[in-house]
This record gives sequence, C-alpha cells and structure tokens, in this order.
Amino acid sequence: MANKTDIKRLLSKGLTGLEAAKLILQDSWEVDHHREGFLSSSDIQRIKTSLRTQQDIEDYNKWIRVYQLLDYTLKDAHIHALEAEATLQIASRELERYHLEHRIRAILGFGLPAIVTEKQYQELKAKQRASLLAKKKSLYGLACSIQDEEEDTFPSQALQELLPMMRDGRIRPVLLPEEAIQQLKDLEAEAQAHRDQAKEHPDMQDENFWRDHSRREEQILEEAYPKARPILPEELDVLEPPLPEDPTEEQDRLFYYLYFSSQDLYDAGLLRDWIDEYVPDLDEETSARPAGMMQARSVAIIQDPSSFDLDERGYYKDAGAEMLSKLSGYERRQKLNRDFTIPEFLEVTHHKASELIKIFLAIQAVTEAVSEIIGVKLTEDLEEWYSKLETTIDLYNAMLTPRSELVGLPHYLGMPKLNRLKVGRLKPTAKSIRYYRERMAIALGDEWWREALNSIEFQEAESESLAEEMIHDIEAVREQASKEAHDGQE
Repeated sequence: MANKTDIKRLLSKGLTGLEAAKLILQDSWEVDHHREGFLSSSDIQRIKTSLRTQQDIEDYNKWIRVYQLLDYTLKDAHIHALEAEATLQIASRELERYHLEHRIRAILGFGLPAIVTEKQYQELKAKQRASLLAKKKSLYGLACSIQDEEEDTFPSQALQELLPMMRDGRIRPVLLPEEAIQQLKDLEAEAQAHRDQAKEHPDMQDENFWRDHSRREEQILEEAYPKARPILPEELDVLEPPLPEDPTEEQDRLFYYLYFSSQDLYDAGLLRDWIDEYVPDLDEETSARPAGMMQARSVAIIQDPSSFDLDERGYYKDAGAEMLSKLSGYERRQKLNRDFTIPEFLEVTHHKASELIKIFLAIQAVTEAVSEIIGVKLTEDLEEWYSKLETTIDLYNAMLTPRSELVGLPHYLGMPKLNRLKVGRLKPTAKSIRYYRERMAIALGDEWWREALNSIEFQEAESESLAEEMIHDIEAVREQASKEAHDGQE
C-alpha cells in the first residue's frame, strides 16, 4: 500500500489516467472495507485536477466506472451466496428430519421393547397363532423354513426330509388350480418389476406395495386352496434326488404351487416354534404397538400398571413410545397438503442451490481476471463468502453421506438420492486475461460480467464439481449462440 511519501512522489511526476484511477481504486477499496485509507480528500482532489489531457480524463472515468460496476457485481455475488446458503440450510433441516426419523425407528424397533399387559400379550399371541394356522405354505416356502440356517442354496436337504412325509400321508399337499397358478405368476412378475424399479430408485417408498402384495397373495390362496387337488404319489417322483442344478418346468411347478395347510403341518410336528412363538412385528392385526407405529422385535410385560395407563380393552397405552414416534415430525410433514412432496422440494432446492453457486463462481472468476489486470486485489470479499459457503455446503453434504458403514442413508423413507455438492473453482486462462484487458479498454455495460462469460476461457476445473458444470454450461450457451448466428446467416 502506498504511503504519504509515495503519493507525494507520484503526484510530483504526474499520473496518467489509468495510474490515477488505480490509486484511487486502491484507496476506495480500503475505505469501503472499513479500514483507513491512504488518500486524504485533498489528495484525491489533487489527483483529479492533475489530469490534463482528454485521454487521461476518459481513461480515469472509465476505470472509476469499472469500480462502480464491480461494486454492483460483488453485491450480486453476495446475494447469490446468501441465497445458496439459505437454500441449503432449509434443505439440510429437511434432510436431517429423515435421519432423525431413521434413528427413532431404529430405537423403537431394536432398542426398546413394546410394553404390554399380560392380558394384552395372551390375546395377541392367541390371535396371531390362529392367523398363522390358517395360512397356506408352498413346498418351496416350507423347505426354506426348515432348512439348516447355514445352508444358503436351494433347500435340497430339507426337501428330502419332506418327501417321505408327503408319501406316507403325514402331510398332505395339494396342487393349486391353473387359474390360481397364473394369478400367482402375474403377481410375482409385478413384484419383480417393482424390485427392478427399486434398484434404479432407492428413494422409492414401497411399504404400501408389499403390504398390498401380501394381501393379494393371501386372497388368491384363500379362494384357490379349497379348489386345489391332492397330489398323486407318482407326481412326487420328479422331486426325488439328485435334483438338477436348473429345475425342470414340472419341478418348478411343484416347488412353487404345491401348498400345505399350516394346521396340517403343525399337527405333523412342523413349524411349531414359528406358530407358537408370538412375534410383535409380524403384522398389523397382531402388532404390540398401535398400527402405523414402528413395531418392536420384542415385548416386555408390565407388572401392576395404573388404570390410567390402560385403554378400555386393558391394553397398555405406551405414551413414551408414542411421543418418541412423533418427535421428528416426519409423518406430519408427509401429510401436509401442498402442490409438491418433500422429495420433490429437495430435488428442486438442490438444483436451485447448484445454479446459484455456479453464478457465484463465474462472478468470482471474472473478478479475479479484473483484479489481475488492474493490479488491485478485488476478490477479498468473494474469498470470505466462498469460505462461508463451503462451510454450509459441508454441513449439507453431511446429510447426504452415510453415517457409518452399518447405517446407510434412509432412502426407504422417501429421502431422494442426491449427489453431494462439490464446488471447485473457476480459474481464467492467460488468454482470457489478455482478452479482458482489451475488453476493459472499452466502456463496460451493466451486464459486463455476463457478457464476459461468452468469450472468457477457464482452466480445467476440478472433476465432477459445480465449477466444471459451469464450464459446460458456458460452452453450451456459446454453441447455441453460434448455431443461431449461423442459422441467421442462412
């Protein structure tokens, strides 16, 4: 920074218009940033009056105009940075709601048992047992249920254990009618299509789909089972070992469409642990907690509960679990009546923040080019705003990062799959700076920095960053403008 002696020496030898403007720009920059300037009012007046030629006066005015335009542009950059920060902060709060709901469900499901009364436990257990005994089980499903837990291939061993029981009548399988078989095949095709879609869209919520799928399957079996025919002994011959690696069509038919009554299986000594043991999260009808709440994997029977804590059935009202289930506000937010969903809002917000940041990066790059030409560092504010923006982006990206190898992102709750934001930097090339030095010799308009983007070139940006995206955006605009100009000539 120039001192009083330097200024006196400069004034004594005379200044060109560009030199005078640069000196005043440096002083103005200090004053505008609430620091002490190095020029007094009389110094500034002497500098202005020292300009003699028309060219010096025009050059001086031109560069002062540059500073004024730059001031407006920096304010614009600040607004974009603040808008991007505010947008990402709002999005971060919504994303945190997904993470909080995920943690709450984990606590309710795995950390806390469902609290029930003895009466409640016995009634739910009896109801669930009756429901399970009424269900139907396919040969394949039965074999998988009784196979060794360490066996992760086709349950051939379990099938060999079941064949003698089927032949001597201890368990009596029936083959479903053709119409029901086709209905189940169609249902499985829907399920496979849904699985494929879920792979492409991990944020797709599918609880309702599988609930409906299970209901439809049970309805088909309930209607078809009374019409099914008993299996003939000779038909079982195709199931005798050794089984081929790829089952035949007839084997597949028996594996998947030969069904048993669970009551029949239970009487034969099969599946008794599964049927007799109460599972609090098996289905909504026999769940320990109210329907719609995250169910627990275990129960605890409360001793001597207060009548205040019981409902009219004598069931325990778990106020603690209910309050915890509502803590995140997730369910309430999903049910708000609006023209868009929360996932849609987050996707739009992500795009909006990205566009705001790219504009900020462009202004930062152009200002850097101007700073190098003038010889005055005009990027001080931009660097400070960039640093604050980076902090906000880091917090936002943390919401898009799995908390650990074991705890993934809660896409199953509907949280959209968004890429983490990588900012990067736009750096003007030497060629662009030469171009801009020539461009600065001409009076600049209000849209000077946007116009500069049509000609200025940037160094290779960080891969997969917003800076790199901005370079591609600029190139696309240039190509479109070139095409329109070419079409106009034709």
